[in-house]
Amino acid sequence: MSDTTERRIDVAVLGATGTVGARLLAMLEGHPWFRVREVAASDASAGRALGEAV
Repeated sequence: MSDTTERRIDVAVLGATGTVGARLLAMLEGHPWFRVREVAASDASAGRALGEAV
């Protein structure tokens, strides 16, 4: 495992089900420097799986 993979930065995405949040999640997926640890969305998306809401 490379040094950067071991020291990835944990991030949270707010508004994950919106247009910008979904794009940000796509950009962060598999990124060598960042690891998505939390996602948050509006009450309208509550209780739905992220894949359903995006």
